Amino acid sequence: MRVTLLAAAAAGWLACTIFGAEAQSHIKIGILNDQSGPYSDVSGRGAVVAAQLAIGEFHTSHPRIDVQLVTADHQNKPDIAAGIARQWLDVDGVDAIADLQNSSIAAAVQNIAHDRKKVSLVTGAVTPSLTGESCSPTGVVWSMDAYSLALGPVQALSDKKKWFFITVDLAGGLLFESEGVAAVSAAGGQFVGSARHPLGTPDMSAYLLQAQASGANVLALANAGADTINAIKGANEFGLRNHGIAIAPLLMFEPDIKAVGLEIAQGMVIGTGFYWDLNDDTRAFSKSFMERFNRVPTQYQASVYAAVRHYLEAVAAVGSTDSAAVTAKMRELPAYYFSDHPAHVRPDGRVTYDVNVMQVKTPSESKGEWDLLRLVKKIPAEAAFRPLDQSTCPLLKAG
Repeated sequence: MRVTLLAAAAAGWLACTIFGAEAQSHIKIGILNDQSGPYSDVSGRGAVVAAQLAIGEFHTSHPRIDVQLVTADHQNKPDIAAGIARQWLDVDGVDAIADLQNSSIAAAVQNIAHDRKKVSLVTGAVTPSLTGESCSPTGVVWSMDAYSLALGPVQALSDKKKWFFITVDLAGGLLFESEGVAAVSAAGGQFVGSARHPLGTPDMSAYLLQAQASGANVLALANAGADTINAIKGANEFGLRNHGIAIAPLLMFEPDIKAVGLEIAQGMVIGTGFYWDLNDDTRAFSKSFMERFNRVPTQYQASVYAAVRHYLEAVAAVGSTDSAAVTAKMRELPAYYFSDHPAHVRPDGRVTYDVNVMQVKTPSESKGEWDLLRLVKKIPAEAAFRPLDQSTCPLLKAG
């Protein structure tokens, strides 16, 4: 566990104005994520850098408020994540916990934060339950869930009807598969089977053979990180594309594409809310990020920046770190998400923004090391996420 002090002690006039003379004059945020395992490239230490950038910007506007950042590696183990969260919230005075990729971990920590009247900022989990049946009044979810992530690839491959899924055998992967199958069915396609693998599987041969024998013309990958990379490389070795089987990774990031290589990944389609070279805002943030981390940010890392930035703005507007007041203000204020259109926090905690359908470039199209994707189309925010009237969040009924 590391602690970074990102602003000086707060005792002056501005701190008193914002927080009150007798009130708490500092904010403490935790980044809890995978810093050594299969998701570390897409989140990990890069997410910490993204949080530091957001905190640095906040400090520029509020120089007398002390913001502390603590970080820890949850090792993709819910029990470890829960133990760290309890220590942070019960003993160490952490006000909000962010990142939380891995759906089981996100669900556990969101519940712990709710019980302790603290804020959870989920930027790296795909389970729809976080804004559905397990929604929290103090939880805000920035990451695209399995519902929204499936839309881009399914829409782009709507002419191909038979889908087989290779799925990581975790709660998030199973939900990913379920939402993907539903999207395929809604588009007139057919689910022809699935194979499930443990997290961190280096050899996907057995699962790829099942896909090849299924008669599918699309292989959907309901996994992430190293598992997605291994599956794509294996599919190339088996020559699946030469047999007319398209590869559809439902969750893929720039480091994954780099690891696979454009020669293999070219033509694949993904949905994402963020790409570093999409517009002036994404390029400006990415330039600052690369100066510290030496590579472009992923959507998860950009979402950490956006979530921490919005949380801090809400704290300053409210004048305290009270979780109910802060999350209410987060729902009220328009949120920044690298677009001309503001993001919004819905009553169920879901953050909505435009989603970009991107295609991996060919080697001849790419003009630089990180020139990997081109925009195919945009899915507007109102169509990119499960409609609010279909939400199972109990908070909606309570309201």
